[in-house]
Amino acid sequence: MEMVGEGEGEERQMDAGQGGEERIKDGQDGKGEVEAGQESPDQDAESPDPEALKDEVVSLQQRVEELTQQLVRLHADFDNYRKRSRKNLQEEIVRANEELVGKLLPVLDNLERALAVDSDASAASIREGVQLVYRQFLDILSKEGLEPIAALGETFDPNLHEAVMVETVADPEMENRILEEFQRGYTFRERVLRAAVVKVGKADN
Repeated sequence: MEMVGEGEGEERQMDAGQGGEERIKDGQDGKGEVEAGQESPDQDAESPDPEALKDEVVSLQQRVEELTQQLVRLHADFDNYRKRSRKNLQEEIVRANEELVGKLLPVLDNLERALAVDSDASAASIREGVQLVYRQFLDILSKEGLEPIAALGETFDPNLHEAVMVETVADPEMENRILEEFQRGYTFRERVLRAAVVKVGKADN
């Protein structure tokens, strides 16, 4: 058996340690090479195509132009519709006025006949003629929606009556009652056209 001295044993252990360190370094270097050889995910992503982007921009511009033209046409159509509606409304008002005036022509005819009557006519006959014209005129307006407002003896209503005078009354039941009508009021199709001008009673406390 060969004997190994202390010096030789130490040298072999040092050589063995160095060899292990070299093998570890080689392993680390190999791992580094593998990592360096791998491609990053960013490199796999494709860069945008300039031509495709340009086509998309052109398409969007065309769409904006189409929508703008549609908006202009809609605005013009609405303006024309508004003008037609205003014109139709004015024509309807004119036709309604023509119809009303046509219905009043017989009243005008009767007034002309009354003026043509001999001046020697009696007061009674003149009054009768005026009453006839008045009833005819009121009948035409009533058919159009005109109605007189009840006043005398009625309870005062500020929505229908306009009080210009107040008179003290002894009868408590006449409190806030209309005692006299100075000017008749009218409603037209259930809306107050003119309030009745009246005198109202006030109880003497």
